[in-house]
Amino acid sequence: MQLKGLVKFFTAALILISLYQLSFTFVVRNVEAKFKAKAMQDAKLKNPGITGEALNTLAEARYSKISDSIQGESVVSMLFKKYTFQEAKEQELNLGLDLQGGMNVTLEVSLDELVRSMANNPTDLSLNQAIADANKAKANSQLDFVSLFGQAYMAKNPSAKMAYLFTKPSEKEITINSTNDQVIAKIRKESKDAIKRTYNVLLTRIDKFGVVNPNMNLDENKGIITVELAGIRNPERVRSFLQATAKLQFFEAYSNDEIINALQPANDALAAYLSGAKEEVKADTNAATVKANANDTASLATILGDKKSTTKDSAATQQADLAKKNPLLSVWMPNITQQGAINEGPVVGYVAKRDTAKLNEYLNLDVVKNKFPSNVRFIYGAENKKDAKNPKAPLFIYAIKTVAGTNDAKLEGDHIVDANDDFNQMNGQPEVSMSMDKTGTRIWKKMTGDNVGRFVTVVLDDRVYSAPRVNDEIGGGRTSISGSFTPEEAKDLANILKTGKLPAPARIVQEQVVGPTLGAESIAAGMNSIIISFVVIFILMMVYYSTGGIIANIALILNLLFTVGILSALHATLTMPGIAGL
Repeated sequence: MQLKGLVKFFTAALILISLYQLSFTFVVRNVEAKFKAKAMQDAKLKNPGITGEALNTLAEARYSKISDSIQGESVVSMLFKKYTFQEAKEQELNLGLDLQGGMNVTLEVSLDELVRSMANNPTDLSLNQAIADANKAKANSQLDFVSLFGQAYMAKNPSAKMAYLFTKPSEKEITINSTNDQVIAKIRKESKDAIKRTYNVLLTRIDKFGVVNPNMNLDENKGIITVELAGIRNPERVRSFLQATAKLQFFEAYSNDEIINALQPANDALAAYLSGAKEEVKADTNAATVKANANDTASLATILGDKKSTTKDSAATQQADLAKKNPLLSVWMPNITQQGAINEGPVVGYVAKRDTAKLNEYLNLDVVKNKFPSNVRFIYGAENKKDAKNPKAPLFIYAIKTVAGTNDAKLEGDHIVDANDDFNQMNGQPEVSMSMDKTGTRIWKKMTGDNVGRFVTVVLDDRVYSAPRVNDEIGGGRTSISGSFTPEEAKDLANILKTGKLPAPARIVQEQVVGPTLGAESIAAGMNSIIISFVVIFILMMVYYSTGGIIANIALILNLLFTVGILSALHATLTMPGIAGL
């Protein structure tokens, strides 16, 4: 009897756990269906004459904006805990590419380009012949590209010294006396670093696709990166993002006190534009006015999760009123103290990660642009790794200066020769040192000389990773970046700076795109097969075994429930073969 009670207890517990886990899937599906219908309705209202694929594209774009805005909104309460849309999606049952559509991409890091960039003469015939032979050989070899390159070069040039090809004034580890093995070892070291940097850059870019559980694997030996993105609807965007070379740039930056006085006029102009009213000229453009509007109903703190409203209804009402009265300041939190004083530095404000799409939309309007300097461009700081899945996490806003008439920087990252993390000999604090070529040295000297006491930003793929203050004009091509770094942060920044040093882009060598229609058909076929098989088995079991067959059928149902529930709890992926196995 005790054993029966234990069996009943575990059965009931497994049923509750499975239903609890699967409930997230039903909630997410209902929310997504609701907002997809709303997105389609909005697209039809704004573009009544558009049909077919064009309408679907507009609806997808609208749904993307809606889903971004609700990432941090509570959609369900379970066991006395509220779950946001983002958290619920992380708990839902994951479907593979064959069920929900998506894209599977295999990328290869272009180590041949890296080897050419390391050589002192990239057009050398023997160098390029060895690279070509290595590319041919790697298809049928388990060796890495660098080993194949070394073998190919020595096969055609048995008495040649590779050091003659790779000796540079900026290269300290390879000298004219270096052996071929030492040269190969250096190339292998740089190739491994380049592969890891490329992998990390791609990992950051994938976050922009909004995929909850992307699958990304690295074969460091072959320089192969495999990416699986379920639910992707725009393969062309994925291709362009993944194959783009990492773009490192150095921009001059506006300080907070140069931008903050333009916030209130921009906010008023935007409010007038959105309401259809004529813009009024106001004189209250000082920081105090900005503070009053920013703190109106304590909204920005609520948006960023720093305060809680007394009730859900009052919070929603306050947020709606604020967004209507101060649309720009409802998403842009000024960088000021509680007393209204302007904080110094290059950070001009904060924005919740989920509101970046809306802020970008506002900042691209001419009525807003006209209130800021003509050469300003607003970009965000790199997000903290621990906040990667928190849609309410605040991001820094920077105002960078572009070259007049363009979005370009005065100094591009391809002028970086080397970058290393080190410790300051005077105070023992971690720092980053970098060196530049002659052109970069000349531009950097002028750039730092014009900005003594001001800030410059280190930007990678439109994200600010560092914004140091310039203490003096920097000549000679060598620069030290110091600050409150940890050793890990210094190493990360050095790796970021190196992305401009060695060009090793990733090329797509294989891809598979599964459309959502095929995925829907797979789900329908799988569900039909399960239903038909269940009905047939039920009937056979009851006909042949009577009461025993009914008990077996109940056990079969529970087995299916437990299997799918545990798959969901383990965040496993359900595929078409998995459905067949069920």
